[in-house]
Amino acid sequence: MAKALSNIGPRMLYIISFIMGFAVRLYPELKYLDLPISWDTLEYISVARDFAEKPKILTTYLWLGGWRNLPPLLTWIPGLLALAGIDSWMFFKIYPPISIGIMSMITMAIAYRLSNSKWIALASSLLMVFNPYILGQSQQWHRHVLGVIMLLAYLYLCERRARPIHRASILIIAALSYEPAAVIALLLSIAEAVMSRDRGSMGIFALSTAISLAALLWYIGFP
Repeated sequence: MAKALSNIGPRMLYIISFIMGFAVRLYPELKYLDLPISWDTLEYISVARDFAEKPKILTTYLWLGGWRNLPPLLTWIPGLLALAGIDSWMFFKIYPPISIGIMSMITMAIAYRLSNSKWIALASSLLMVFNPYILGQSQQWHRHVLGVIMLLAYLYLCERRARPIHRASILIIAALSYEPAAVIALLLSIAEAVMSRDRGSMGIFALSTAISLAALLWYIGFP
């Protein structure tokens, strides 16, 4: 097995990691094909259908018994797909396995870059995929999982020394995905802007700071 692993390139290892995470999380969706996994998923489906019926960039939705300004990303994506004829029920059957597959892949990529060890990368991915807490989150707190994925992607881009525009874009997406991720994206954007050595980078992170702050204020209903 050690020899087989040593002969596998990093890209193939990432693909295997994605498939592993996807397959593990797909099992409950197939087992309960006619049922949503968790009550929260019904709320996501309902909000996406409301968006498809009356599309708005930002609006307030009924969520778990109260009106809330929700992070829009997981409303826009299934809502727009619903407008294209793909029902939100189907989206939230396939999204959780994809999200865990992506999280598994990014976890492996970060671990491999830090350790340069395929064994450590594989072990990190397995620990993530079979973590009961993460699997539980993927069954109900879909925005939470999306926010974590975006922040992991940001860490990976930092490790690769990616261009500022790419890092800022990920932070903006994170801010639109989940409330606590918006707080972290705001702080990271400010830090990046302060540490920027040129005006172009500073301007890009100033923009991600402004968008993250605006999103956060929207979520808390201020003013």
